[in-house]
Amino acid sequence: MRINKNLPGLLAVAGLAFAAGHFFTDATSVAFPPPGQEEEMSPEMKAWMEAGTPGKHHEVLNVLAGEWDAEFKIWMEPDQEPMVSRGTITREWILDGRFLHETVEATSDAGTFRGVGFLGYNNVDGQYEIAW
Repeated sequence: MRINKNLPGLLAVAGLAFAAGHFFTDATSVAFPPPGQEEEMSPEMKAWMEAGTPGKHHEVLNVLAGEWDAEFKIWMEPDQEPMVSRGTITREWILDGRFLHETVEATSDAGTFRGVGFLGYNNVDGQYEIAW
């Protein structure tokens, strides 16, 4: 099995986002730390929270959100006609704007294909990442 070199970073950010969610009592609130407790945070905790907070790089991904009609072409051999599949790609924000959750469904003569992916921006590495 081949593992994408960016997958550990994406999983780390996802883990941070998951752990950060446990600090919130109100799921609609994004204020951390609670008002009046800013002074109690260590520099490490501040850096950890900054690494897991969505920002302007996440907003760039907004253009990918929504539902899209798609056509996929797969060439099994260079000199043959491609296998064509048609379907939809749906992307929606999850974890308070940290990741786009992508679902793909397509059909062709070979049958139905379904896939799931996550797109995001890694604040630590400074790059966009996708896991499928």
